[in-house]
Amino acid sequence: MEGWQWDGKTKLDAQGLHSSIQSLETIVSIVALKNVLAPLRGITVKLQKRDINIHSAYKQISSVIAVVASIREDTDNVFKDWYSEISSLAEKVDITLQIPRLAGQQKHRSNQPANSTEEYYKCAIVIPFVDYMLSEINLLENTHVYILFKVFRLE
Repeated sequence: MEGWQWDGKTKLDAQGLHSSIQSLETIVSIVALKNVLAPLRGITVKLQKRDINIHSAYKQISSVIAVVASIREDTDNVFKDWYSEISSLAEKVDITLQIPRLAGQQKHRSNQPANSTEEYYKCAIVIPFVDYMLSEINLLENTHVYILFKVFRLE
């Protein structure tokens, strides 16, 4: 790679990507993604198969909704476990665990008042992401199949 001649835009893009990867926000986001999307893995694989039973799919979707809802209900305790993973990853890439500088008026990122780094990232990244995922998963309840199961009590 030493002999390669990179243009200015490519170098700038690479530096920006490197910088964003080495931010605590990115690490928190990756850990949240991994843990919130994990319950979806089984159902997404099974829904792609032709031989899935509709009743089985309904139960699995209900189960995923319950798991993500339980993550949201117990965010304080769940995030403590996630935070230890975040701390470990941050240490490996030499990132200091600290709250970003807070400003009086913030336009481009969350400006959550918090007493600790853990509380800040829980409120600024994790809770909004879990809420978003829960709302998106709950949209499945409006699908025709899901409604039929509820109407005809096929549970």
